[in-house]
Amino acid sequence: MKEIVPSIWTWSVFNSEKQLNFNGWYLVTDKEAAVIDPPTPSAADLEFIRKTKRPVAILLTNKHHTRAAEVLRRNFDSPIWIHESDKTLVEIPIDRTYRNGETLACGLRAITLRDGKTAGETAFLFKGKVPALIVGDAVIGKPEGSISMLPPEKFKDPAKAKEGLRALLKYEFDALLLGDGEPILSNGKSVLSDYLR
Repeated sequence: MKEIVPSIWTWSVFNSEKQLNFNGWYLVTDKEAAVIDPPTPSAADLEFIRKTKRPVAILLTNKHHTRAAEVLRRNFDSPIWIHESDKTLVEIPIDRTYRNGETLACGLRAITLRDGKTAGETAFLFKGKVPALIVGDAVIGKPEGSISMLPPEKFKDPAKAKEGLRALLKYEFDALLLGDGEPILSNGKSVLSDYLR
């Protein structure tokens, strides 16, 4: 577990099939804490969370990022949240749902993307000391230092999915924290803008 930008901690599990890291995020503010898209945590990761602050929510960016959410719920009695459009598409029980534009735990703003991999594909905007956008499968951090999208067959319409990313450029963020691959720790908005040109 390492602090990647102020108030946001991360841990990763390397996926040998896809040859990239699956990343989880642990946000800690003065008021509360939350976890996003948790991969399998180590005993040390769980202990760190236990000693720091119990998460009030486990937030999922899409139906494919349930990952180790059950483990976190069991350990911390934290509810699992997902976008209302993806709730019936997952195999684990979901405690609560959110909608586009809602403000969630730690002040995160939910930004649901049109024509994404799933109907509920959502990014979370965090207005911390370093403003950060946390993204699930909308884009990935590969190759390192840049971004790309999942293979075209993962989307109903890849061109529309890419166009849907433009909605993110309305928001101010510096760090672009990605569920898969390497995060962009500064100039993330510029990296995304350049990719969409």
